[in-house]
Amino acid sequence: MPHLRGRAESLPWRDGSFDRLFCINALHHFADRAAFFAEAVRVLRPGGALLSIGKDPHAGVDDWWVYDYFEETRAIDLARFAPIRILRGEMALAGFAWAESFEAERIEAVRPAADLFATGVIDRTFTSQLTVLTDEEFERGVARIRSAQAARAADGADLQLISDFRLFATVGRL
Repeated sequence: MPHLRGRAESLPWRDGSFDRLFCINALHHFADRAAFFAEAVRVLRPGGALLSIGKDPHAGVDDWWVYDYFEETRAIDLARFAPIRILRGEMALAGFAWAESFEAERIEAVRPAADLFATGVIDRTFTSQLTVLTDEEFERGVARIRSAQAARAADGADLQLISDFRLFATVGRL
């Protein structure tokens, strides 16, 4: 089978080519969600379905060290990620007959801050939230972690970075 390249807003497949489409942690990178949903309707067969999984920072249930120390990331995510109720509405407008959302995964982890600096630097490609920051915003966040780590070390403790966030699935069915 030949490899095809395309954009989410202009999928390179014929009408009715698929029973299922999966969009995992990608929807917030698309230029035009409405165009993608319309394309999904076009390439799905009758009875087909689209599953999209991603964050919903609008839900207000996440506790994440990235948001804590890289202060700009929360506002950036609020702009990049649509609330799941909006996604369901956009799916309906695109032609999906039914849509629902639910928590697909909860990611819970505690990581020593020292692990981030094991190589001397934080890997900026760890998550897209860090890659969209300016160099200055990123460096301010690193400095916040180093400062908090030093304060904890002065008390004889290690700084623990908490991740407790949810990924939501939104399913649309034709």
